[in-house]
Amino acid sequence: MKKQVAKKDEQIPKQVVWLFALISLVFVPMFYYEPAVDVSLVPKFTVLSGLLTVMLIILMFRKKWQSGFASCLREWPVALWGGLALITMVSLFIAVNPAEGAFDLLKVFGMLIFLMVFMVISVQEGGIMPFAISALILSFLFSVVGLYQYNEFVFRSIDLSSLYKVNGLMSHKNVFSITLFFTMPWVIYLMLTVKGSGRVISAIVLFLNLLVQFLIQTRSVWLAIVVFVLVMAAGLWMATDRFKKGGRTFYRLIGITGGILVLAFLMAFLTNRYSISHPEKQQPVEVKEKMEDLDQRVSSIFSTTTQNRVKRLDIWSRTLEMVGDHPVLGVGAGNWKIFIPDYYIPDPNESFYHNWRRPHNDFLWIMAEKGIVGLILYAGFFISLFVIALRTLKKEIPAERKVLVVLMAGGLAGFLVDSMFSFPYDRVETLLYMMTFAGILLVVPGGAKKGEVATSGNHRIFPVAAAIVMAISFFVSLQMIRSEKYIKFAHQAFVSGQWDVVQEAVRLAESRYCNLDPVNNPYGWYRGHALLASGKTDEAQVELERALENNPNSVATLGDLGVLLVMKKEYAQALKYLDKAVKIYPLNRDVLKVRGMALFELGRYKESVDCYYKCITDKPNPELDSLIARVHEKLYGAGSEHN
Repeated sequence: MKKQVAKKDEQIPKQVVWLFALISLVFVPMFYYEPAVDVSLVPKFTVLSGLLTVMLIILMFRKKWQSGFASCLREWPVALWGGLALITMVSLFIAVNPAEGAFDLLKVFGMLIFLMVFMVISVQEGGIMPFAISALILSFLFSVVGLYQYNEFVFRSIDLSSLYKVNGLMSHKNVFSITLFFTMPWVIYLMLTVKGSGRVISAIVLFLNLLVQFLIQTRSVWLAIVVFVLVMAAGLWMATDRFKKGGRTFYRLIGITGGILVLAFLMAFLTNRYSISHPEKQQPVEVKEKMEDLDQRVSSIFSTTTQNRVKRLDIWSRTLEMVGDHPVLGVGAGNWKIFIPDYYIPDPNESFYHNWRRPHNDFLWIMAEKGIVGLILYAGFFISLFVIALRTLKKEIPAERKVLVVLMAGGLAGFLVDSMFSFPYDRVETLLYMMTFAGILLVVPGGAKKGEVATSGNHRIFPVAAAIVMAISFFVSLQMIRSEKYIKFAHQAFVSGQWDVVQEAVRLAESRYCNLDPVNNPYGWYRGHALLASGKTDEAQVELERALENNPNSVATLGDLGVLLVMKKEYAQALKYLDKAVKIYPLNRDVLKVRGMALFELGRYKESVDCYYKCITDKPNPELDSLIARVHEKLYGAGSEHN
């Protein structure tokens, strides 16, 4: 790219840069909206899309900024991520439920645009520091919140599940932990580049950050930390001549960071050991899995025998089967959760249903939903970035910039490690930080001189098109939040049996952009169940059949259709739905009871009583006893006492 030094009036105002950095790297990760079903996912994206829309409108009126934005498209990683956005769009045409992929499509486009805006901003003089300080602020705030929650919910508890209450302002502990990790490269960068009290503050924040990460025991993030340290050490060893000026940077980085890491682990180890050795007298009634020492927890990282790991390996293998059936374009963005019950083989003795929404492996997830083409584009994005990083380290650029490249490459490596066991691709905040790593690797090679912008003519069309995309994203995400809010109302009314309220709430919740609740029940199922409970069977059947089109594997919808058809005495047709529901959730006692009734009416008494036997619990159930007695009479004659 041809470059020239920007004039003062062509620089993006510092206030704009700081505001953009603080909102994107501090406010967005901390933002949540309580009325939404998922309080953080869509609400965070709504704020981001609004921010990007404003930034792009500003870009439209500055020619130098427009050209810088356009020149980003020439970079291979940007082009590959753009290809991922296009293949995501194509996949929706083959999806069973395209609406469930709408958010994924908007998110991929949004991250592409964020990356380009970040590149335009960070390439100018002083453009990097606001993002580094913003990451430092978030790291400190999250560390304080994490320590508070650990003390409130985990300290002196022996229940391992209590750790999941340490989630900051996130929806899940894993997301909270990996977001803390993503602030680390920026905090370390500040620790090495600022002087005086700034360096001390950065070191303290890094210690608190690591302490929380070790205490809350997210093992995929522990692996990410190990890989980050290895990449950091290897990269700096390659880039730094120990006998020259840069050598001091290498040893200082390894020494200080390593020392803080060891100290944080020791503090976490001692805290954890004291906690489990001095438990509170009041503990949960039932502790399924006890807290372990950190050394035991570390040793379990590579174990394949734990219940959680066995389940995960199983779901990975089932996902690969899905890929084998849909290798080229996948099943469509957002549709993995709809298809996986066709492949997953549940335990027939489990009294609960594993309603998976993601496979806890982003590579398999992307390949299953977007095919091998999507995986190649996604993997190519990261491979091209690492190639750029290696080439940059061989260039004659200041040691400070080489350190920055190594730290960002380490952050990307950590992202990929976590992607193998968790779902950072799913969350807005984790993708935002990942894109800052990518953006730095792209601007550093051509940004050795400060205050540079690309010049390649007037390209207003690019920021205009991007602004339109983000404005649409903002509008759609607002509609999705509205939909989530009303389906939450519908669920609350459903629990209390207010069927008229359920129907009205579902009407308000209906959206062309989303139609499944967090446990994959179609919105229409709520209305269908309400109509069925109100005795309107014909209307209920129409609604439930329509709901089943949105998720053919919805156990709740299948079960209700079975109940409805039994009421209409269409027993053979009812069994088609009930059999499928039981195949997905073998020990669903409500469905089993209705299935037993249908089988009884069809004269299949032995199968009928088998269903009833599976419904038996340690609680009295006169209705079930009566149903069993009725079958026994058919099988063994009147007055039979057969058990």
